[in-house]
Amino acid sequence: AGKRGCWHERRGEAAEIMTPNYEDTPSGPPKKPGRPGWSWALIGCAIIARLVLVLGVGAVMFPVFAQAREKARQVSCLSNCKQMGMAAMMYAQDHDETMPPKGAKWMDLQKPYLTSPMGPPTSTSDRKDIFRCPSYAASPFGYAMSTEPLGKKLGKLTEPATVTLLFDSNVSGPNALAAPEAIAYRHVGHGNMTFADGHARSMKDRTK
Repeated sequence: AGKRGCWHERRGEAAEIMTPNYEDTPSGPPKKPGRPGWSWALIGCAIIARLVLVLGVGAVMFPVFAQAREKARQVSCLSNCKQMGMAAMMYAQDHDETMPPKGAKWMDLQKPYLTSPMGPPTSTSDRKDIFRCPSYAASPFGYAMSTEPLGKKLGKLTEPATVTLLFDSNVSGPNALAAPEAIAYRHVGHGNMTFADGHARSMKDRTK
């Protein structure tokens, strides 16, 4: 009886070992290995943060680039003013130290004193890069001569370094004449001006 009981116990253990545990068996197809959901969320946040950074830097830098381009135009315009001022001085030296007469076509009078790569120009259109302000797209020109020194001798100007000769102006057309108050501050709040001694400089708008 003891041996029979032992045999039944062993048989029960074998049956228990061979019976599969269906509660532990996973149901459905096996899961494929991959990134967990939280990692995709982190990647999305990183992409959004990078886009925000790029847009933020662009919003800051674009005005800086625009201002740098305008500064370059201002330098080019100032070079034009210097060349026109030197041409006016050479004209005065050849005409008894006298500035162009009132009502004169001053751009035409400067033609012999403005050189080009092909030699002296024959018309104002030959030197339109000199008479055109690079920041003024409304006209192929962009400068006016002051009416103050016209027809006067250089010796009669007590302080030629303070007498306005040429300046940025919205008075369009060739040989434009205007009062110095008509200066156009088109270069980031500055306007270029040439004086009766031939020098040129950028003037800040004091009204703002």
